[in-house]
Amino acid sequence: MDVLTEKRFSIREVAKILGISREYAYTLICEGELDALRIGRKFVVEESALIAFLNESRYQPPDKENRRYKRVKRRSIKNFKHLKI
Repeated sequence: MDVLTEKRFSIREVAKILGISREYAYTLICEGELDALRIGRKFVVEESALIAFLNESRYQPPDKENRRYKRVKRRSIKNFKHLKI
């Protein structure tokens, strides 16, 4: 896509698309996880940068062989008798 015709999003729009706060969107930009352009005092995020961020953020579960299962100790109500409910 051409740089001049590519769609750009404000930080508010990016936060709404990702379902995060504006402050966290600024944190992602300052930490270098999300590429942004600074135009004057404003940051804008290009559509390609947002798509790249989403592709890099995709969760990859570990292999079954390397996965560790933690046993969760089941607690009965007896263990909570000290609480007055």
